[in-house]
Amino acid sequence: NEDAATPQELKRNHTLRTGGKPKGRRT
Repeated sequence: NEDAATPQELKRNHTLRTGGKPKGRRT
């Protein structure tokens, strides 16, 4: 799980995972 990283990495990883969309919520 990469959700154990810092908020900065989390945001980056999430953005990469969502395809670069500014989504603040994860499914």
